[in-house]
Amino acid sequence: MTPHPHTFVCQASAQPDPRSGPLTPLGEIRMTEPTERSVSGGGFKFSVTYGNDGIEGLVIYTFVYSEPTGKIIEHSYFRFDPQKGPVNQFGSQGFTGLRYVLAPDSSAELQYICKVDD
Repeated sequence: MTPHPHTFVCQASAQPDPRSGPLTPLGEIRMTEPTERSVSGGGFKFSVTYGNDGIEGLVIYTFVYSEPTGKIIEHSYFRFDPQKGPVNQFGSQGFTGLRYVLAPDSSAELQYICKVDD
């Protein structure tokens, strides 16, 4: 695989209760070539898959899993314009914007953003 000229960075944080709990960074996922990476904590697993093939083109998939059950609780798909490439349309909050995902079995919350970092 040849590296793509773009670097994607995703950052995730979790908190046990959005009304009173502290926001704890889970880590940063940085990718320069197609791969899958994840970080876990706070009752969540946050996974990012970067793909670049002849059919879909340049895409990022995000998955948020409930850590206790292993079930997917959120899945997003970001496909980039083949002419323009990835664009951070939400400024410092990248191409995803700031996303909030609530755990179905507790009051915990995961927050994440993904951006292109050229």
